[in-house]
Amino acid sequence: MTNGQIVLFEMTPSRVTSWLIASATRSMITHAAVGVNGQWFDASEHRGDVAEMDASLHADRMCYVIDADVNQLDLIKQLGKRYDWQGVFGWLVCRYLKKVCGKDQNFYCFEFAYRALTGNSPKGAVSGKDLVTLAQEFDMPVRYVRFGDLN
Repeated sequence: MTNGQIVLFEMTPSRVTSWLIASATRSMITHAAVGVNGQWFDASEHRGDVAEMDASLHADRMCYVIDADVNQLDLIKQLGKRYDWQGVFGWLVCRYLKKVCGKDQNFYCFEFAYRALTGNSPKGAVSGKDLVTLAQEFDMPVRYVRFGDLN
């Protein structure tokens, strides 16, 4: 395990996808990323996969930060996996019908962060708010900062 960080970004008012995610999840947290050794990774709908993200694009965004042990080898295995569009579109169905969603071969950002935080894939729909709650249940401190001020 490596010391890492799970970052949960607040919505970007100018982006339609951010509004849609905030509405569906009833949370201002609309994106997640995982940091290890100064590198940041996410599952991005824009790129369509799990990959290293351009941290400079998020420097001014406010976020919740969870310091966590991250399995770096497992994280590396997830790189290149496709974005979980089915999971995103089925999010409401999964969430409210308590159906099992998500596949180990695909991730959306919150599934990817959940796996980095717990070492397992989620058994159902997961949101940014769920990740904050999970961290608090395990007595992991959650900080609220400007992303560019990390490091």
